[in-house]
Amino acid sequence: MRLSCVQTLLLLTATACGPETEPAVGEQTDLAATYGEVVATYLQDVGGREDRGEADAIDISARFVRGDAGDWPAVRSLLGEDLPDLDVPLEECTRVEPSAPRQARALSSPVEFLDVGGLLLRTDGEEVRIPDWSFPSVYGVVSGVLYGGEGALSTPYHPEHEYRVTSSGSSQIAPFEASLVAPAELTDLVVAGAEVGVEPVRLEGTAAPEIRWEPAGDAAEVVAELSWSQFALEQRVVCRSRDDGSLEIPAMIRARLADPGVSDVRLSVHRVTRTAIAADGLDDGEALFVVTVTVPVATP
Repeated sequence: MRLSCVQTLLLLTATACGPETEPAVGEQTDLAATYGEVVATYLQDVGGREDRGEADAIDISARFVRGDAGDWPAVRSLLGEDLPDLDVPLEECTRVEPSAPRQARALSSPVEFLDVGGLLLRTDGEEVRIPDWSFPSVYGVVSGVLYGGEGALSTPYHPEHEYRVTSSGSSQIAPFEASLVAPAELTDLVVAGAEVGVEPVRLEGTAAPEIRWEPAGDAAEVVAELSWSQFALEQRVVCRSRDDGSLEIPAMIRARLADPGVSDVRLSVHRVTRTAIAADGLDDGEALFVVTVTVPVATP
């Protein structure tokens, strides 16, 4: 994974000087907490691959942070992560809200990216090392370690398959093993009465736009994110649902999309599985596997 120059500068200037000596495993500093996240992503081709015999590859990344827990969304933004909003209550939608540009999201306190040793991805008896890379301390700014990133691996996606990530551990976080269960692809996906494919769907009329799909059960959840630009201001609404086969976007959205100045309407539907990660030295940790469908939407 590589950060843009702007993201790297923002990240480095938002951090502070690190400790002169590494803390023992499990030892707390004056910062709020340690948080770990392993994320696998797969972009589903709604048009259908010509050769279904060879699965597309997944991307995998990980970060382990010491800092204020309220800064995790900002940390994700600075790292260029575009993950669904999983803080929305189940079976609810957010109100229409401005979507802050990534460069505008600031950290409220220093953060430190922690080294957890080597990370290995195991699947079907095979073992692949997840690449790690570090950025050095600059003018006393704390250094850190990040893992994986786009294009780092060529591991194929297999629906409902388990991928296991193990760490060798470090003086900061003890060794752990995390389970990443790949969700099934989103099939029979219908938006506002139109089957999703290569042709754009239209969100017109007055009724609440409904999203339907073939449910996969209680092991996963589905998040729909609808965003658009209006006079250069980004707007969005997010809905989160159990994987039961349907959710509704608020009816007033159709009227909003008909307002003057609306353009670049985008809809993403994500199926997500989540598993907790536990290790000494880690206050909170989670493994996520996200399958994403980008739905083409006709501009009003």
